[in-house]
Amino acid sequence: MPMENALKVFDRMHDRDMIFMTAPYVGSREGLQRIADLGHEIRYFTDRKLTAQQDTSDWLAEHGLPFAENVVCCRDKRAALAEAKGQLVTVIDDRVRTLIFARYELGLPSVFSLRQPYNRNLS
Repeated sequence: MPMENALKVFDRMHDRDMIFMTAPYVGSREGLQRIADLGHEIRYFTDRKLTAQQDTSDWLAEHGLPFAENVVCCRDKRAALAEAKGQLVTVIDDRVRTLIFARYELGLPSVFSLRQPYNRNLS
């Protein structure tokens, strides 16, 4: 697929109607609520296009996820995480590169993976 077409698909996947076609990972609402109940603030960092911030926040709220207003849409999630480094306790993500960055570049003692077929070999 030509890069131009791939970028169009990527852009389309972050439109409101496409965002609202997805469901949260099983158990994510309960797990994040437990973290919030322990007194931790939750922030959602995503590589979605900048214009998807409100749609993403609305989606989180609709699904009952805590701190739905704390969405950071950015072109480079790792750069945004680096900017917030002193405020982060951990990172939960499905992308191997984000987890490696958080653990070794940011020096977070614990990072957590959302288990997916493409990251099963993480330990």
